[in-house]
This record gives sequence, C-alpha cells and structure tokens, in this order.
Amino acid sequence: MPPEGKEIDGVEIDQVQCQCGRRAYMRPSWTDNNPGRRFLGCAQHGVNGCLFIFMWVDPPMCARSREVIHGLLRRTTHQLEKEIQLCKQREKKVMAYVVVFLSSFDFGTSSLVLENANVAKGCKHSMSSSKLGYGWL
Repeated sequence: MPPEGKEIDGVEIDQVQCQCGRRAYMRPSWTDNNPGRRFLGCAQHGVNGCLFIFMWVDPPMCARSREVIHGLLRRTTHQLEKEIQLCKQREKKVMAYVVVFLSSFDFGTSSLVLENANVAKGCKHSMSSSKLGYGWL
C-alpha cells in the first residue's frame, strides 16, 4: 500500500500511471544494491508493448544499511534452511512409523475370508438363518 500523501516529482504515488495507461504499483527491490528499496513499476512490463514506468519511491540506502540488511537476510535464510532440514528429518521418521504401522496389518483377503467364515459359523450356532432372514448364513 502506498504511503498516504507521498509524492514523487509533485505527483501522488497512487496517481502515477504508466505510459500504457495502467496504474503503477509499488513493490520492493531485492537486488544487492537496493535490498528492500521500494519502486513503482507497471504490472504489464514486457507485455503488449508496455514501455515500463520505473520510479524509486525510497531514497538510496547508505552502504551500512545494505550490509545490515544482507546480514539479516543471510541469518534468516540460514535459520530457514535449518528448519527445513529438521522438517525433512521428522517427515522421514513419520513415514517410517507409518510403514511399520501399516505393515502390522494383513491386507490379504485370505484372512478376511477366514474371519467372515468364523463369524458366520458363530452366528449359525446362536441363531438360525431362518430367524434372521438371511440366506447367506
């Protein structure tokens, strides 16, 4: 969101338009020389012959600011990479548990057929199929 009342060359930021007629949008640059520095650009850059408006919103950063931002980004990136590595290790452990859990089940039909036969046999002893009305017992 553009800062309220901010102007560039006497024009309010939310009124800046590209030469193609579209409203310019603000976003941050993440280049080495301008990390986090905001600029205005056209969403249609390179599409339909747009000539791409480009204007800096923020003033240039001093060298120290760039060093600090790069250091913070490196530290954050390193922390995220460590978290990703831990998540992958946890995922492997969970998958191993799932495999062990699923391998404890017999998904073969032979055991199910035997279980169904035993259940049906037990039902015949307690109740006749004619009382239940089921022809399969």
